[in-house]
Amino acid sequence: MDSTSLISIVRIKELLFEVYDAPKNFGKKSDGLDIDLDFDLVIKDNQIIVWCHINISLNMEDELFKLIHTDYAITYEIQDLEQELKSNEFNLTTSLLGMSYSTLRGCIHSKTLGYKINNFILPPLTPKLIYKYYKKKKDEGQSNRHDTADKTDNSESPEK
Repeated sequence: MDSTSLISIVRIKELLFEVYDAPKNFGKKSDGLDIDLDFDLVIKDNQIIVWCHINISLNMEDELFKLIHTDYAITYEIQDLEQELKSNEFNLTTSLLGMSYSTLRGCIHSKTLGYKINNFILPPLTPKLIYKYYKKKKDEGQSNRHDTADKTDNSESPEK
């Protein structure tokens, strides 16, 4: 990506947010936590919408506890979008996935205040690692994108 390219978040839209309290003996350790991530990118009206999904569950004593399930649509405006896609698609995609995951971490942390799961901070991941995971799921045709996928409509005025 060209160092002069500007990327700005136009909108963060929560599509789904479910949080459940953890079992009483849930601690700060992440042992037994299963974190499932999924992303999708959609180009619409000269913007890129990154659909983000995360599902966090805890496998403890042969019992599965659902802790968090959330979907967000994060809309970006990119200066010279068409040129960036032609010349730097990998770098642009990697940057958008990294920014989206970081944004999602903050949204989850702020929305889980008062829950035990708030003691667990989602680990930081490098954008290249997120891209690798995204690409693998995409190549395998796997996706968690479901009923919230059509809710990325940006017909409302963007929030800035």
